[in-house]
Amino acid sequence: MNIDELASQRKNHLTSFFFVAGFLLYVGFFYPGFMSTDSAVQILQARQGFFSDWHPPAMAYLWGLVESITVPGPAGMLILQSAMIWGGAFLTYRAYFRQQGGTVAAIFLCLMLFFPPIFGIAGVVWKDIFMWGLLFLAFGAAGHISPPGHRHAMQTCILTILVFMLLLAAILVRYDAAIAVIPLAALVFSRVYNFVSLRQLTISLTVGGGLAIFGLGSAIALNDQLSDRKDHAWVLLSVFDIAGVIVKLENQEDQQALYNRIPEIMRKEETVDALLHSYSARYCLTLFVYEPVALRSPPPTPIDSLGMISYSALNSTELEQLKQLWLSLIRDYPLQLLTHRMAVFNHVLGLTPDHLWSPSMMKTNGFDGKLQALYGSNPESTYLQKVAEQQIASLDRLWLFRPWFYLILALDIMAVTLLRFRLDYIEIILLNMSGFLHELALFFIAPSPDFRYSHYLIFTTILSFLLLVRPSLMRLDRKRLGLTRQQISD
Repeated sequence: MNIDELASQRKNHLTSFFFVAGFLLYVGFFYPGFMSTDSAVQILQARQGFFSDWHPPAMAYLWGLVESITVPGPAGMLILQSAMIWGGAFLTYRAYFRQQGGTVAAIFLCLMLFFPPIFGIAGVVWKDIFMWGLLFLAFGAAGHISPPGHRHAMQTCILTILVFMLLLAAILVRYDAAIAVIPLAALVFSRVYNFVSLRQLTISLTVGGGLAIFGLGSAIALNDQLSDRKDHAWVLLSVFDIAGVIVKLENQEDQQALYNRIPEIMRKEETVDALLHSYSARYCLTLFVYEPVALRSPPPTPIDSLGMISYSALNSTELEQLKQLWLSLIRDYPLQLLTHRMAVFNHVLGLTPDHLWSPSMMKTNGFDGKLQALYGSNPESTYLQKVAEQQIASLDRLWLFRPWFYLILALDIMAVTLLRFRLDYIEIILLNMSGFLHELALFFIAPSPDFRYSHYLIFTTILSFLLLVRPSLMRLDRKRLGLTRQQISD
């Protein structure tokens, strides 16, 4: 075996060790997994076998399956989502970095997953983190797809199906993943059909958009089949927008008239005054009565007796009334609606001096205390977990934790890769676009400034940057390799 073969073998073993070690560190440090109220509600629904559609029930259903074959609690889901994240990292390295970055790139790729804005919530069993893991794995797998005429045609077929299944799974657990799926689906087409120009890339994005719409429709239909009760989560966003428009109106008579069009069951007071005083573009749950299930009928499950959000008691007339009112805002009050949404998006991007919500979350029992009566509890957070959470949370006012910084960086990367288009920029353009579009969608759908909403943007922007600087990483690796060869020969 010559020196080059020895160096290559050593590199393969070393880089594989990095990713395995990273996975083990994730599971070991985050164990048994962190849970919020959302997490506890999902696992309780899995155990009771009664699913609402407030959260897409596919993840709760999966959790029930995972818990049945592993230990009770979040540990099984933690292992699964960590495996997807680190599996995605390994496949991404093999597809996009091994020939253009080497061992140095593997080190940076692993360090990225310990970067505080990414690491701080990576151990929480949330649909947001699950979506991230699925999309990361899909991106890595897509990098191994070759044109059908290639000698690995069967591998290409299998990988293409696998990637589309992962993309559909991401939409199944979080519907807004559909917008992030468009560029990743386009990446599959660009590799299968060997697209090499911006015009061809545009075609692949169009096809990707069609597939994303089909995937969203399929995901909604599948989750609808799993749901035992419809909670109409869209109502939360509709009343937030309606409230925002009411507040932006200058005439109090107009404010009251619009307020009166809201179903009576949801109004806190007869007059609009309470709404005007409670409205904030930062949060939506203080605006109207949001537990109407308790006003008309006994809760159908023990979870609902704890005051979980549900609009299942609204009848079809009231739902249609709200839907028409919400749609009329676009026609009658576009400026007020745009102003409200801009104010909400400012909070999401961290353009206000307020703290972001949960930039770090390492609580094993981070849910409503009343839920413990049904769920029980997990082992308490370790000393290291508590310290890490406090240290990361203390940094949340820094630009590193502000999504606006990554949105600007994503725009810069997009400009560079489009203006200086090269064949090896295709994966950068599409990955960067995936996170960018997902963040822009929050302008229309964000109900609060949860840090987790922007987590995917931060990840895609940093990974896109690493892909962009692969030549520099390769130069560093060659210097390191020169030293390694000298050590082997000695």
